[in-house]
Amino acid sequence: IHLCVAARAHRKKDVTLGSALALAVEETTPAMVTSALTTAAALLTLAAAHNRGFKEFGLIGSAGVLLCLLSAELVIPPVWGVIDRIRRDTKPLPIPSDGFMAKYGPLIAVAIGIGLCGLFAWRAPSLVFEYDLRNLGAPPRANTKSIPYGQALRTGRGTTPAVLLADTEEEMRQTHRFLKGRKLGTDGQPADETLRDIVTIETFIPPQQEEKLEEVERLRSLLRPRTLRRLSDERRQELDELVRLSRADDPITFEMLPGWIQRTIRERNGDVGEFGFLYVAGRHTDARESRVLQEAYGNMQFGEGQPIRVASSPFVIADVVYTMIADGQRMAIMAIVAVILLLLIDLRSLTATIACFSALALGVIWAFGAAEWIGWKLGVFNMLVVPVAMGLGIDGSVHVYHRFKRKGSEFVKRPLGATG
Repeated sequence: IHLCVAARAHRKKDVTLGSALALAVEETTPAMVTSALTTAAALLTLAAAHNRGFKEFGLIGSAGVLLCLLSAELVIPPVWGVIDRIRRDTKPLPIPSDGFMAKYGPLIAVAIGIGLCGLFAWRAPSLVFEYDLRNLGAPPRANTKSIPYGQALRTGRGTTPAVLLADTEEEMRQTHRFLKGRKLGTDGQPADETLRDIVTIETFIPPQQEEKLEEVERLRSLLRPRTLRRLSDERRQELDELVRLSRADDPITFEMLPGWIQRTIRERNGDVGEFGFLYVAGRHTDARESRVLQEAYGNMQFGEGQPIRVASSPFVIADVVYTMIADGQRMAIMAIVAVILLLLIDLRSLTATIACFSALALGVIWAFGAAEWIGWKLGVFNMLVVPVAMGLGIDGSVHVYHRFKRKGSEFVKRPLGATG
């Protein structure tokens, strides 16, 4: 666009076609190269992301920008020559007016800019990050009702438990007792209301069964028929279930369990009792709550053994969200540094660099303030757009400054019409 506008302007001054194209290339190439390099550098910062999709997008995008620059310099001049031979536009360029807008237009623009800057600069710091992935989806349909999973299942447990992985059955039993105590509250600590249930081998095969069988035998001796006959009918009915349970003579073994329970605690290789399930309440789509759970249950260790490994989809959500936040912040800084360095190399002036970058910073403040004003938030889907926007947003400032440096007072009269 800049190359075509410059060539058209020279051609309307009755300059030969070759001279017009040569002057246009000479005038616009420095700004076009700097703009392309800042955009490519900003896109290349995506290569530092952990997400493979963003890495490939950054590499392909930066290469595409540079190839488009090369294509513009090589293709536009001959294409323009063919078009000029077919139809030549010789209308004179409009002469700037000395009316009201010519005199006071810049002042009005500055006043509007200061007002918008004050408004959006006030709102921009309030822009927040959306941690709950559920709020990033499509809005619910009107006049529709949904039933939460917990209510549908008539249980407080979630449908996606965390998986506990231990190296031995004894480690898993220690984990079960630790979590059980945490759920009920021990050693003066309050009960953990977020911990809903623990399902491990200890849930179905209790420990110390020999000692417990001795107690069962003692209880059975107390519940002999001769003793029960002395009690009232109502009292005997209350003890019937206890009498039935006291008939147990053998410890519970894995083979005695129903098939669905065996499948729950047995691995494919035949190992039994080395993994379990942890049900925790909370909004698992919210990365902040998932991170709290990850810190609470993600690093449990007993004795000299390896830490108990916990696998859970909420933990993955927390890792993804916080990794992308860190990537976005790091790449934004890298994009700022790259843009400033390229401006210094091209403009060779600290004052000009500050002026061009100030326009970019002001645009970012406006964008953040406007987003907060209309209720938008930063999120995992738009966080990484910020460094790319910095590389693209500096292009206008670069072209305006180069035209100003070349045209001087003539540019002041027609800044937009002379820039393209």
